[in-house]
Amino acid sequence: MQDDIHGLSQSGTDVAEYRTDPQAREIYQDLLDAIDRAFWRRDWAAVMPLIAMPCHLSSPEGRRTVDTPEAFLDLLKAARDNFDVVGATNYHRISRGACFADASRRKITGLHETFILRGTVLIVPRHIGKATMEKEDSAGWRMFDLHTNNREANLPVFSADKVPLSRH
Repeated sequence: MQDDIHGLSQSGTDVAEYRTDPQAREIYQDLLDAIDRAFWRRDWAAVMPLIAMPCHLSSPEGRRTVDTPEAFLDLLKAARDNFDVVGATNYHRISRGACFADASRRKITGLHETFILRGTVLIVPRHIGKATMEKEDSAGWRMFDLHTNNREANLPVFSADKVPLSRH
Protein backbone atom coordinates (compact mmCIF):
# COMPACT_ATOMS: atom_id res chain seq x y z
CA MET A 1 0.00 0.00 0.00
CA GLN A 2 1.41 3.39 -0.93
CA ASP A 3 0.81 6.48 1.13
CA ASP A 4 0.40 9.95 -0.29
CA ILE A 5 3.78 11.33 0.72
CA HIS A 6 6.12 10.95 -2.25
CA GLY A 7 4.98 7.36 -2.87
CA LEU A 8 6.70 5.97 0.22
CA SER A 9 5.32 2.88 1.89
CA GLN A 10 3.41 3.47 5.08
CA SER A 11 3.57 -0.16 6.19
CA GLY A 12 7.13 -0.44 7.14
CA THR A 13 10.21 -2.06 5.79
CA ASP A 14 10.68 -0.27 2.48
CA VAL A 15 10.64 3.36 3.63
CA ALA A 16 13.00 4.97 1.14
CA GLU A 17 15.42 7.70 2.02
CA TYR A 18 14.02 11.14 1.28
CA ARG A 19 16.29 13.59 -0.50
CA THR A 20 18.51 14.72 2.29
CA ASP A 21 20.82 17.49 3.31
CA PRO A 22 22.69 16.36 6.47
CA GLN A 23 22.41 19.77 8.15
CA ALA A 24 18.68 20.02 7.39
CA ARG A 25 18.13 16.48 8.66
CA GLU A 26 19.92 17.25 11.92
CA ILE A 27 17.85 20.41 12.48
CA TYR A 28 14.66 18.52 11.56
CA GLN A 29 15.39 15.67 14.00
CA ASP A 30 16.40 18.09 16.76
CA LEU A 31 13.08 19.94 16.47
CA LEU A 32 11.09 16.68 16.39
CA ASP A 33 12.94 15.51 19.51
CA ALA A 34 12.39 18.78 21.37
CA ILE A 35 8.66 18.75 20.59
CA ASP A 36 8.31 15.06 21.46
CA ARG A 37 10.14 15.36 24.81
CA ALA A 38 8.05 18.37 25.86
CA PHE A 39 4.82 16.71 24.65
CA TRP A 40 5.56 13.53 26.57
CA ARG A 41 6.38 15.43 29.79
CA ARG A 42 3.35 17.69 29.29
CA ASP A 43 5.72 20.64 29.35
CA TRP A 44 3.46 22.95 27.39
CA ALA A 45 5.62 26.00 28.10
CA ALA A 46 8.50 24.25 26.30
CA VAL A 47 6.53 22.94 23.32
CA MET A 48 4.47 26.00 22.40
CA PRO A 49 7.42 28.21 21.29
CA LEU A 50 8.37 25.42 18.83
CA ILE A 51 5.05 25.68 16.94
CA ALA A 52 4.21 28.56 14.61
CA MET A 53 0.69 29.92 14.28
CA PRO A 54 -1.25 29.26 12.25
CA CYS A 55 -0.29 25.58 12.24
CA HIS A 56 -1.64 23.36 9.48
CA LEU A 57 -2.37 19.72 10.33
CA SER A 58 -3.51 16.96 7.99
CA SER A 59 -4.22 13.25 8.04
CA PRO A 60 -6.01 10.86 5.68
CA GLU A 61 -9.29 12.18 7.10
CA GLY A 62 -8.69 15.80 6.19
CA ARG A 63 -6.90 19.04 6.96
CA ARG A 64 -7.34 21.64 9.64
CA THR A 65 -5.68 24.87 10.60
CA VAL A 66 -5.14 25.80 14.23
CA ASP A 67 -4.95 29.57 14.42
CA THR A 68 -4.20 30.35 18.07
CA PRO A 69 -1.79 29.08 20.72
CA GLU A 70 -4.73 28.45 23.03
CA ALA A 71 -6.46 26.18 20.51
CA PHE A 72 -3.21 24.35 19.78
CA LEU A 73 -2.59 23.85 23.49
CA ASP A 74 -6.08 22.36 23.91
CA LEU A 75 -5.31 19.98 21.04
CA LEU A 76 -1.93 18.97 22.51
CA LYS A 77 -3.40 18.28 25.94
CA ALA A 78 -6.23 16.17 24.48
CA ALA A 79 -3.81 14.24 22.24
CA ARG A 80 -1.52 13.52 25.19
CA ASP A 81 -4.51 12.33 27.23
CA ASN A 82 -5.43 9.98 24.37
CA PHE A 83 -1.92 8.50 24.48
CA ASP A 84 -2.50 7.73 28.17
CA VAL A 85 -5.90 6.17 27.50
CA VAL A 86 -4.41 3.67 25.04
CA GLY A 87 -1.52 2.90 27.40
CA ALA A 88 1.28 4.46 25.38
CA THR A 89 4.62 4.38 27.18
CA ASN A 90 6.89 5.63 24.38
CA TYR A 91 6.56 7.99 21.43
CA HIS A 92 9.30 8.41 18.84
CA ARG A 93 9.56 10.21 15.51
CA ILE A 94 12.65 9.31 13.50
CA SER A 95 13.74 11.42 10.54
CA ARG A 96 13.99 9.57 7.26
CA GLY A 97 15.29 12.63 5.46
CA ALA A 98 15.03 16.39 5.24
CA CYS A 99 16.12 19.15 2.92
CA PHE A 100 16.16 22.91 2.80
CA ALA A 101 13.09 24.00 0.86
CA ASP A 102 14.28 27.46 -0.10
CA ALA A 103 17.47 29.17 -1.26
CA SER A 104 17.82 31.14 1.99
CA ARG A 105 17.93 27.85 3.97
CA ARG A 106 15.26 29.13 6.36
CA LYS A 107 12.66 26.49 5.54
CA ILE A 108 13.03 22.71 5.92
CA THR A 109 10.72 19.95 4.74
CA GLY A 110 11.27 16.42 5.94
CA LEU A 111 9.84 12.97 6.38
CA HIS A 112 9.79 10.95 9.57
CA GLU A 113 8.52 7.62 10.79
CA THR A 114 6.39 7.57 13.93
CA PHE A 115 6.32 4.84 16.56
CA ILE A 116 3.75 4.88 19.38
CA LEU A 117 4.48 2.03 21.78
CA ARG A 118 3.29 0.27 24.91
CA GLY A 119 6.59 -1.14 26.14
CA THR A 120 8.06 -2.62 22.94
CA VAL A 121 4.73 -3.25 21.19
CA LEU A 122 3.29 -0.86 18.61
CA ILE A 123 -0.11 0.49 19.65
CA VAL A 124 -0.90 1.74 16.16
CA PRO A 125 0.91 0.79 12.95
CA ARG A 126 4.07 2.80 12.46
CA HIS A 127 3.40 5.53 9.99
CA ILE A 128 5.00 8.22 7.87
CA GLY A 129 4.76 11.90 8.65
CA LYS A 130 5.89 14.99 6.82
CA ALA A 131 6.62 18.31 8.46
CA THR A 132 7.69 21.76 7.37
CA MET A 133 9.49 24.14 9.66
CA GLU A 134 10.78 27.64 9.27
CA LYS A 135 13.48 29.62 11.02
CA GLU A 136 12.21 32.85 12.49
CA ASP A 137 14.80 35.40 13.56
CA SER A 138 13.57 35.88 17.10
CA ALA A 139 12.12 32.42 17.73
CA GLY A 140 14.48 29.97 16.00
CA TRP A 141 13.06 26.93 14.19
CA ARG A 142 9.30 26.41 14.45
CA MET A 143 7.01 23.83 12.89
CA PHE A 144 4.02 25.16 10.97
CA ASP A 145 2.80 22.26 8.84
CA LEU A 146 2.46 18.60 9.80
CA HIS A 147 0.96 15.67 7.93
CA THR A 148 0.53 12.16 9.29
CA ASN A 149 -0.64 9.01 7.60
CA ASN A 150 -2.01 7.77 10.92
CA ARG A 151 -5.73 7.28 10.66
CA GLU A 152 -7.54 9.16 13.38
CA ALA A 153 -9.62 6.02 13.98
CA ASN A 154 -6.41 4.30 15.17
CA LEU A 155 -5.59 7.04 17.66
CA PRO A 156 -7.09 10.52 17.51
CA VAL A 157 -4.26 13.03 17.51
CA PHE A 158 -5.12 15.91 15.16
CA SER A 159 -8.79 15.60 16.14
CA ALA A 160 -8.14 14.77 19.81
CA ASP A 161 -9.75 17.97 21.07
CA LYS A 162 -12.93 17.03 19.21
CA VAL A 163 -12.79 13.22 19.68
CA PRO A 164 -11.25 12.49 23.07
CA LEU A 165 -10.97 8.84 24.01
CA SER A 166 -12.64 7.79 27.22
CA ARG A 167 -11.18 5.51 29.86
CA HIS A 168 -13.25 2.37 30.30
